[in-house]
Amino acid sequence: MKYKKKTYYDIYQSPFGPVAAAMEDEYIVRIVLPRTNQNETLSVLFDKNNKSAFVREPSLFKDLFNQFDKYFAGRLTAFSVKIKLAGTDFQKQVWDAISEVPYGETASYGDLAKKIGRHKAYRAVGNACNANPIPLIVPCHRIISSSGNMGGFGGGVELKKHLLELEGALLINSV
Repeated sequence: MKYKKKTYYDIYQSPFGPVAAAMEDEYIVRIVLPRTNQNETLSVLFDKNNKSAFVREPSLFKDLFNQFDKYFAGRLTAFSVKIKLAGTDFQKQVWDAISEVPYGETASYGDLAKKIGRHKAYRAVGNACNANPIPLIVPCHRIISSSGNMGGFGGGVELKKHLLELEGALLINSV
């Protein structure tokens, strides 16, 4: 098989399990939240990028992983890494709106739909959240249902609750 590009990756050991990160050129392109074990986390990463040749290169992820250390210790409220988002125009619009939800706050799927001018598209917003390729950096865990329920999350609802507790986000605050 001839690969189209090289994708560099590494594994970060978070307090909640192994997190896989992938980079193309100097951009973070994918983060896979913890699964049952490291092999399962990596299989999700590799499956989503099956046209790439994967090369493990820990040195490329030092800055990101230092930021993860600070985030999980409660000392970082926003990530500053270069990202490249692959998705539809609608998804990118939603991800941009998610990125504006501050640390320690939440917004509802409906809030985001209104923010992007698509008032009734809250389900489509939920689907865009589910397709977010770089959770944590694009903090989709901060998006909950208008009733206050957690909604879904790629890393599971328990991880979503832990992340919101870490950030001190207890109530819905509009964006």
